Amino acid sequence: MDFCNDDMVLRFLEEPEYAFMFQPLIALTSGQVVGYEILSRPRKAGQPLDVEAFFTQAHRQGLAVLVDRILLEKVADIIPTLGQNAPSFFINVDPDSIEDPEIHARLSRLGPHGVLEVTERGDWDASRHDRIFNSWRSQGGLIALDDFGSGYSGLEKLVVMGPDYVKLDHRLIRGCDTASAQQNIIRAMGQLAVMLGFQLLGEGIETESEMTTCMDLGVTLGQGYYLGRPQPWDDLVPMTRAIREQIITYRTEASAMPLAQGLDAWGHHNALMERILAASQDTSRVFHIVQTLYATLHPYSVSCLVARDSGLYPILSLGHAHRKPILWEEPSLAHKAFLGSGIQVVQRASDHAIHLGSLNLLLDRPESVAIAPVGRPPWGVLGADFQKPYAWRTPRIEVLKTLSNLMTLLFPKPPQVLEEDDV
Repeated sequence: MDFCNDDMVLRFLEEPEYAFMFQPLIALTSGQVVGYEILSRPRKAGQPLDVEAFFTQAHRQGLAVLVDRILLEKVADIIPTLGQNAPSFFINVDPDSIEDPEIHARLSRLGPHGVLEVTERGDWDASRHDRIFNSWRSQGGLIALDDFGSGYSGLEKLVVMGPDYVKLDHRLIRGCDTASAQQNIIRAMGQLAVMLGFQLLGEGIETESEMTTCMDLGVTLGQGYYLGRPQPWDDLVPMTRAIREQIITYRTEASAMPLAQGLDAWGHHNALMERILAASQDTSRVFHIVQTLYATLHPYSVSCLVARDSGLYPILSLGHAHRKPILWEEPSLAHKAFLGSGIQVVQRASDHAIHLGSLNLLLDRPESVAIAPVGRPPWGVLGADFQKPYAWRTPRIEVLKTLSNLMTLLFPKPPQVLEEDDV
């Protein structure tokens, strides 16, 4: 039976039937799952509808807001049931839905777990949506510009919206390992990501060669069948150890780049530092500081943790999505940095095991770790790690000190990023 006709959206609205699939987003620095995109799968009479045709038709017929209300109501119900330590969830919203009060109320229920994806396709005025974007960010939510490279006004939207993530359209990624023109575009976007302080994500990665090409060109996150297929939440298959090891091994070998070249970006972070100082919300300021450290040093991962009664809790991480606390009774380098009020650096050869706490055990015992206290008196720590020995030489340590001091100046007391009940 053919449901791909001009009536399929109206028929869907009469009796909504759908399923959700979850596709992992992978850090191309650590191989860790940092989030999932929630993919809506509309159905009719038990049969799947053509997804792209369905949402294109909904937008063209002016029915996208009604469809998004139905789907986001269910998403807002689902995400809180997935546990406090659930990673970030990327949620697609039609441009027509951004200003709808009912859509905004549903998004408000997602809190810090939500990343709002706004497609480059379609007509929308980012400046007109500033109020919505700012309100969303004030709740801890982040913003992604989706399908970048599929339209004609992407750079304008990139500048006006100031997204936290930019998702390169799959047509730029597909075959990028053999197409020099695509590589040049991706490389340029990688440089923009460093200067403007967003994370660059490659969609549609289907081969190892496409993945490593993206890594070489400055893409920090990946999504695609090679890294993980969309699945129902209860059927999600853990990322294979083999792919994680490919990422870690390739990343470690590629990091033989001269240190001066890696730190060259430090001089080009004026725009990002301006965003740190101009941001009115604590959430945005913390994100930009962590992103500056991540973009400048290219580490395995970066984390900012805040002290609570029971231990140190990650409030923001890049390179992984670990949200569990490091309890006070647990041995940890982060505790040592916090309690000792001084930067802690541990570097080791591959055969020298050092217990650094559960967070580092999760990350396969990174070989070079540096953690600095933040706050006056300290309220938390900022740290980064590398999957190779003796990576923390003086220039990198100075960058960490600079940003931890900046965070202390901006936040002598804990930032209002998450309430204690939310972590």
